[in-house]
Amino acid sequence: MTDAVLTPTASAPAAASPRDIGIKKRRSAEARFRFYGLAAIVIGIAFLVMLLISIVSKGYTAFFQTMITVPVEFSEKVIDPSNKRATDPKVL
Repeated sequence: MTDAVLTPTASAPAAASPRDIGIKKRRSAEARFRFYGLAAIVIGIAFLVMLLISIVSKGYTAFFQTMITVPVEFSEKVIDPSNKRATDPKVL
């Protein structure tokens, strides 16, 4: 019995098989999809940052308090010229 040994033939494919073309299309589609997803996330974060900046820039003055001191003088001659409060406090 003689064993026949098969020797591989080296034949270079002239063109890519349809299967290889489909894999290339799928990988490029996956890369585009990944890029679109990352772009959507980056755009969403950018809009959130713009919203936060808008809120802070328009509302930061609410965190400050302004105090004004105005001297007001209550004169007895203006409030009670006839001195009625000395006899009846309910008058005021």
